[in-house]
Amino acid sequence: MTPKPPPSLVRDSALAEVRLHLTALEAEYRLYRRASDRFHAIADKRLEAMRNALAKSERLEDGGSRQAAGMPRTNHKALSKREIQILKLIAEGHGTKQAAQAMGVAFKTAVGHRSNLMTKLGLHDSVSLTRYAIRIGLIDA
Repeated sequence: MTPKPPPSLVRDSALAEVRLHLTALEAEYRLYRRASDRFHAIADKRLEAMRNALAKSERLEDGGSRQAAGMPRTNHKALSKREIQILKLIAEGHGTKQAAQAMGVAFKTAVGHRSNLMTKLGLHDSVSLTRYAIRIGLIDA
């Protein structure tokens, strides 16, 4: 019969094993974070390069004539006057209810214009609409 080790020795052994696993887990986490940070840095650089290429393409294609005339520059389906109006109001920080009041239309009508605008542009939130409005020169940044 083998003698039972004292409880303190069993507890110390278990703690040592937990520390070993915790140290290994922390090392794996640091490795993951470094890889994730590298990925995000590379992805950001590539996205910025694509944005610059698209902006350059739009400038060359457009020749600046629409921008000089004060018209929004877009490759999407044509936006109605009301859609442009609500885009500008939303980009300026107005909510849909405030935009409806400023436009003199019912709230549901403004919601419909906003929905059509988002569908045409393929955007899904107010922040994206604001960035788009700045990009096309509808409002100043």
